[in-house]
Amino acid sequence: MARLISNGGTGDYVRGAFEKLASQSRTLLLAAPYFSNHEPISEALKRGASLRLIVGLNSATHPHHLRALVGSPRTAVRFYTGRFHAKLYVFDNAALVGSANLTEAGFQSNREVVACFTEPDDSEPIIQARAIFEELWSDARAMSRGTLDVFEEAWRSARRIGPDPEAAITNAVGKVEPPSVNVERRKSFADQAAREALRRQIEEQYRPAFDEVARLLADGDLYRDDVMQIDAPFRVNRFLNWVRLTHALHDDWKEAPLRAADERRAEIVRLGQAWRDAEDGKVFEGYAEGIQDVLAPFAEPEILRVASKAQITAGLMGIHAFQEQMRFTAGGREALPRRFWAENNDDVARVRDTLTYLLHGPGDFVDRLYGTTADARWKLALFGKFCGLELCGTVRPQECPPVNGRSAKALRFLGFNVSGE
Repeated sequence: MARLISNGGTGDYVRGAFEKLASQSRTLLLAAPYFSNHEPISEALKRGASLRLIVGLNSATHPHHLRALVGSPRTAVRFYTGRFHAKLYVFDNAALVGSANLTEAGFQSNREVVACFTEPDDSEPIIQARAIFEELWSDARAMSRGTLDVFEEAWRSARRIGPDPEAAITNAVGKVEPPSVNVERRKSFADQAAREALRRQIEEQYRPAFDEVARLLADGDLYRDDVMQIDAPFRVNRFLNWVRLTHALHDDWKEAPLRAADERRAEIVRLGQAWRDAEDGKVFEGYAEGIQDVLAPFAEPEILRVASKAQITAGLMGIHAFQEQMRFTAGGREALPRRFWAENNDDVARVRDTLTYLLHGPGDFVDRLYGTTADARWKLALFGKFCGLELCGTVRPQECPPVNGRSAKALRFLGFNVSGE
């Protein structure tokens, strides 16, 4: 849930929130009409972050602070000269939105109100913030060193002679204003932002976390005897399943601390030893056969294109993320397939086409997964992100790990900064 920051003297300063979020992020997307404080940004760049910055060129933006960033590695700066009032700071897994400019006063001494959104609870407003930034970015003008020189000369001259410094600066660098809001255009940027948010979840959260667990279990000889007949990704899946069912109970995963790498690895090894030696490792009888039930209709495109309704149903029922929906289906396991087909209009051909596209279609996997959850051409009822991710990870583990909601929550419980939902 979002919290509010107000520079109120009780430690809730914008500076502290900004610096903390910037230190945890690979990419900073920053937009503010007034800019006269580059130091927190420069610190993030020194740590290897990349930056896209939108500023207003006006009397309140100081050329010295722009010069500290323009032309720096991994940095792009764009600008407006008017009708630009957004204060928007987007990080890898968070966003700050409110009244504070990128100034010392905005960060510390002015009374401001800034909302801080963090994943996973606030994923939707973070996606919206990213979409708004991309829209603003697309219309802003690129800042070159030459433009900066012109701005600085006009800025210094206007401060000396007045009376209208904003007009003098605009006349010098040219008028650049954001256009009026276009609903369809904004929808396009929102779609792009949601797609990239999914990509970051998979490539920057789930995949590296899953791979780290796999490496530690293998290096420590921590696999149980009853998983040795299945491939490594499914062994990791069974370990994470056990963590969720025995340690990350209920909503405990939400309250678990984010751990430093050494502490996290020690915890994984500790729990890996406990899992290996446990009498009940939560590896149900027939698990290996269940994997084959999934592979039978889905592994080869030629087979999937002619698969029957019964074969598709059997394959989907082998996916835990799909089975999870039994909790919300009156009649449980027996009723879930009926509900799935009813909500998809009993259109076997369309379901078959969507699953063929997801598993064997052209292009990038994340684009295909996003299509099955958001694009009307491919979207299926009762088939969400984790259904697609686990199914593809089972059939094509080279494209993604077989992560479902249960294993994502276990990864978060272990201390990884991943979304459990």
